[in-house]
Amino acid sequence: REILDALEEQVNARVTSIENGRRYLASGKGTARIWAEEPIVLAPAERSTPGTGVVEWSPDATPTPASPSSETLELPAGRWLISLQYDSRRPLHVTAPAAGLDVELAANLDFRVTPAVATPFFPVGELEVDETTEVAVFVEVAEPNAFARLLGAPDEAHLGSLSATPQDGISRIQRRQVCGEYVDWYRAR
Repeated sequence: REILDALEEQVNARVTSIENGRRYLASGKGTARIWAEEPIVLAPAERSTPGTGVVEWSPDATPTPASPSSETLELPAGRWLISLQYDSRRPLHVTAPAAGLDVELAANLDFRVTPAVATPFFPVGELEVDETTEVAVFVEVAEPNAFARLLGAPDEAHLGSLSATPQDGISRIQRRQVCGEYVDWYRAR
């Protein structure tokens, strides 16, 4: 019973803190930025949470120059900012041919994969679709230079979550109006 009492106390404290947080947001002065539509996030299975899909990089999440990876996002009509969690010793070439996306991302070694700390999302680019469309995103690692080949340096990248953030329907409202909205950020006054 002691364990159950402790668990019940933790649950009640969490519910109270959520309720207090809602009251705090709704009672104060300031502004908030909201999205009319939630972002689409595909996360690795071990880090997926309710509201996120599971990313299934094909053939896997470690592309090389000889074996690019791909994933498909189903995007409703509108403008979307595509972002990616990754690490790579070399630049990545990211394309979504159906949506006209063709960019190179810089090499990045800032990768933290633990349940408590996730790698930041890095912006890939913006795209626009006229109707609900399945957009295939391809990620390819740049070829190593001669020196890296001579040293036998690893040539794979590690891909994490892929997201699409709506760029239409973003608005700023008074902080006291945020209940029930998808809040990007808020500023207290």
